[in-house]
Amino acid sequence: MGKKDAWEVPQERFDPAATRYWVRERRKLKVPGASGIVVLSPGRLAVVHDDKGIYEVSAEDTERVIKAKGRKDFEDLEGICPAPEAGSLLVLSEAKGAVTQVYLDSAGSLDPDREPKALGRLESIGETDNKGWEGLDLLPGALTPDGAPRILAVHERDPRRLGVFRWPGLEREALLELPDELLDAADDLADIAVHPRTGHVIVASDESETLLELRLRFNPWRLEALALNQLELKKGEKAEALTFEGDTLWFATDGKARLYRLEPE
Repeated sequence: MGKKDAWEVPQERFDPAATRYWVRERRKLKVPGASGIVVLSPGRLAVVHDDKGIYEVSAEDTERVIKAKGRKDFEDLEGICPAPEAGSLLVLSEAKGAVTQVYLDSAGSLDPDREPKALGRLESIGETDNKGWEGLDLLPGALTPDGAPRILAVHERDPRRLGVFRWPGLEREALLELPDELLDAADDLADIAVHPRTGHVIVASDESETLLELRLRFNPWRLEALALNQLELKKGEKAEALTFEGDTLWFATDGKARLYRLEPE
């Protein structure tokens, strides 16, 4: 961890329901182009590299399991999350807006022998190159009013938006703006993570070095501000990837690649 064993993440709070986080671990990540992460099992993560494929990472080892080369929908991978169907994950290509389902074996590891399944593309909403759909996560049916799962995705910029997509057809259901309190807090949107119990949404901005905590409301779909968390990163780091493991929030940085473990107060 360096000089400090743990430190509190500086926060501006807008709602008493906001979570206050402490950084409890920081370590090197041997995937310098990490752009999305998801938990496979305790202590083991799947990490997408934007142009090399999908890795499995633990404290002991790093292994590329599924290569991007030769897969047309694996160009510029920018997100990964659990799929509504057990035993599989979803990966997102920013270049194409393509969502692909990849599979896990019986031990919960990535299965390189099973061919990924192309599911479709997220509707394009911008015209700026390399500023498209940047990260995604699963909103489980247990957290929606109708019991149907949704896929949430963030659009990096021009415009900055959170998209709500139906499963399995990926039809766009809603396109949400940031609340007024947070409009100036994120120059871009890099990734998204949904808390599995509360449904609170965490969105990362790599350019502003912030984590936004949001409440998702329904009928109509909208976002409410909970907190603005200011990241304290090392020179050369960019916050690119988020995922929850229970109450634990993991995030990975690009450039000088590191993995951070955040725990609630």
